Amino acid sequence: MLDNTEMKKPEESKPESLRRFSFHEHGILMDRTYRHMKHVYDISRPTFLAGRAQARKDALKNGTPLICEVGCGTGRNLILMAASPSGKNIKFTGFDVSLEMTGYAQARICAAELHKQIEIKRQDFLSYSNNTNQSCSFLFSYSLSMTPNWKDLLRVAANACRKNGGAIVTADFSTMDDWPGWIRERLRKNLSYFHVYPRYELVRFLENDEVFTNTEIKRTPKFGGYAAVLNVRF
Repeated sequence: MLDNTEMKKPEESKPESLRRFSFHEHGILMDRTYRHMKHVYDISRPTFLAGRAQARKDALKNGTPLICEVGCGTGRNLILMAASPSGKNIKFTGFDVSLEMTGYAQARICAAELHKQIEIKRQDFLSYSNNTNQSCSFLFSYSLSMTPNWKDLLRVAANACRKNGGAIVTADFSTMDDWPGWIRERLRKNLSYFHVYPRYELVRFLENDEVFTNTEIKRTPKFGGYAAVLNVRF
């Protein structure tokens, strides 16, 4: 008789950072992670999620009539953008895999009376289709480091921008170039407890993947490369 280790599928034996979860599997993982944390998420995160304010500002400055946030979480970014003077005439859509988060975000949006301007979808972004044919800015705010198939998500957004125009804005953990190696490793390990894995190769991917050919990439590092905001214009 084979033991549990021998019976594992090849995909299950990989480190979590390299596994490819299905939409359903990833949703269950995020529900379990944020079932209770969602109530304090927005209070606790500003201290170490640098660059989100600039990412929101960049997304609004891109001047598209539609902004989609992929991995919208509690809906905080969407609410702040929609309530800002420059966001009044923009439509917003938030995507997330977590039922816990989408339900919480929807309740907050209704409480802010922004439900006519912001739509929340628990939907696999890989099936995204821009039926309005409007140009769109796609915002990834600390979601790429939590998404196993992050490259595929960026390609979906890029193809939509190629078709209708628009931009991609990301804010996330970065390479920490100016930080000692032991601190970088300690942070990486701590983040893994929350299923977060910094995408150190993000810029290299954007510069070399064919779907991003002839794009303008602006990178703004934060705190010695602790985080970075990227604005990719098509």
